[in-house]
Amino acid sequence: MIYQNKENTPFIDQEVVFHQALQHGVNHLRDNWFKENVGIVAATLVEDGKFFSATSFCMPDNRWVHAEAAALQQFENQFGRKPKPSSALVVTLSPCYLESNSRSGASCTQKIVDSSIKQVRFGCLDIKQTPDIALYKQIGLDAKFIGDQSMQISCQALYALFDKLYSPDGIFHDLLNTHQNPWSEIKRIIGLEPFQK
Repeated sequence: MIYQNKENTPFIDQEVVFHQALQHGVNHLRDNWFKENVGIVAATLVEDGKFFSATSFCMPDNRWVHAEAAALQQFENQFGRKPKPSSALVVTLSPCYLESNSRSGASCTQKIVDSSIKQVRFGCLDIKQTPDIALYKQIGLDAKFIGDQSMQISCQALYALFDKLYSPDGIFHDLLNTHQNPWSEIKRIIGLEPFQK
């Protein structure tokens, strides 16, 4: 949305843009939800008011390309350059920070820092990967929650699926031993439930 400030020149309400970007990413995830290799996280790169969304996805070697990395790579493939430093990355789940054997490449936090993007917004904090939002600030990122509570609820519903699969008492934990791609089976069982508000 474009607003007029008191000098009567247009300016953009960034929080409105970030909310729209998160909604764009969630819609992109929902539209691709039942594809075999699509994960449960979405990221939207925002540059000059334009949105470029991607989802996490599983590679043939069973390692995951996280949504932030996918959005950054797709942008670079499309435009032949990195995003402008004034761009932002808006994610359903806060960027990973710690090492992971299941992830392809460096952490999303490192990839964002390497891209020169400073603004990061997310709907839910992944406390297993980044226990404190202050860690982002320490490495120069302006990271904040998206202010809209309804979007946070959708993002938290998506995040809760990790515990339902990986926690020993999670309702989908047994799928780890019985399915090559447990996420596809979970999505088949729950349908579009995480997107219901």
